[in-house]
This record gives sequence, C-alpha cells and structure tokens, in this order.
Amino acid sequence: DRCRGGCRNGGGAGEATGRLPAAAVCRSPDIKLADAQSHLRYQGPAAGTDIRTDAAAVNEYCQPWVLGLGAAYHFSAAWTVAADAAFFGWSHYSVTFFDEPLARGFRNVVRAGAGAEHLLAARVFGRPALIPIRLGVSYDPQPMRVPRSAYYSVHAGAGLRFSSLAVDLSAGAGRENGSGDGLWTGRLAVTVTYIWDR
Repeated sequence: DRCRGGCRNGGGAGEATGRLPAAAVCRSPDIKLADAQSHLRYQGPAAGTDIRTDAAAVNEYCQPWVLGLGAAYHFSAAWTVAADAAFFGWSHYSVTFFDEPLARGFRNVVRAGAGAEHLLAARVFGRPALIPIRLGVSYDPQPMRVPRSAYYSVHAGAGLRFSSLAVDLSAGAGRENGSGDGLWTGRLAVTVTYIWDR
C-alpha cells in the first residue's frame, strides 16, 4: 500500500559566541494513511466450493514526534568537536490495520552522537584547499521494550574543500547489542557541494 500524509518540521540555529554554535529542530507527530485491499479465496474441488472474500480499509500509522538538539565548539580554526541528541516519542506510535489496532508497546528513546573534526591546510593543483578529517561515535537504542537493544557505531570521514567546491566521503559501522543476534549496520555517503556565487 502507498502511504499519504505529512508532518511539520521546524527549527532554529544560533551562536552564543563565535566558538559555540547550536541548533534545535522538531518534527510534529503525523498520521500516515494507506488504502489497503485484501483478497482471500478458498476452493474445495471435491465439493465444488469456491469462496471469495474481499475487503478494503484505510490503514493508519501514527508517527511519533521528534526533538533534536546539537552543538559544536571550535577550539581553534583547525579543531572542532560536536555532539547531538534526538528524542523519539515512540511510546505514542500506533498502527490500525484493517480496522484492528495492532499492539506495539514501544518505548521512548534518545539517540546520541559525538565527534571531532580536524582541518588540514594544503595546496591541491596549485590552489589552496582544506582537508577535513572526522571521527565520531553514536548510540542508537531501538524502541522495542523486549529485548532492549541498541546499536553502537563508529564513524569516520574525510574530504577536500576549495573556495567554491567541496567533496566529502563518510562511512560508519555499528554492531547491535541486546537482542542476542549481534546484527551489524553500515553506512556510506558521498556529498558534493558547489557554491555558485564565489
């Protein structure tokens, strides 16, 4: 089924000093609706039975609200540390499937991360450039109550920045703990930024 619906996002950012930028964001709760159909058929060739049951419904998925906070501190032009946390109100998540509420029983969780960035000055193709190197960690608890589970991850990244062009590569790997399955997760991202007015 295809979901429809929407949410409202808002946030703000500022700097208490030239060294301490901070930001806060919020996503409102929302209800996603999906048209669903069910077609069941039972055939009994011996008795000539052919029973068809068709049903239609609008399923509802109530998504939780999210609040995020983040801040950074610039020790110098070359060194920066940052941290963020996001609260997910999963205890308010609910699903109605073919007019039947499905029990979820999720718990609220807070996902957190922290990292550091070091900028190296260099010249590439005769042009001044910066090479950012980053390292970070994150903690991502899962919303189910039993078993209690969370992913612990390590992240690393590097890039190349010119005055108007920047290319960044980042990767992360994490392992789940708590369920007994020992699941792994991985991420890889490439970002290219071009500033037209420079």
